[in-house]
Amino acid sequence: MPAAPNQQDPPPAVWKTDELGEQWLPRPGGPLPRLSPRLETIAITGAFNSRQYDSPSEARQAVISGAVACGWQLSDVTRRLSGD
Repeated sequence: MPAAPNQQDPPPAVWKTDELGEQWLPRPGGPLPRLSPRLETIAITGAFNSRQYDSPSEARQAVISGAVACGWQLSDVTRRLSGD
């Protein structure tokens, strides 16, 4: 189905390169979202109150993967989860 006459296609994604030479897709539209206190706790300690994950490591990885999907880079994860 063709687009309505007043609709425009979104601009193409523009990939960036981080300080380690890895490519990443910046989050459009502003600052990075904060993790909820519960997700920060899981990411830092691996402690969780659910049967969703088989191990603390798996729980932490799920949170980190979600943060990356929101546009976080390794430096963002390190800075935000170390309390800086």
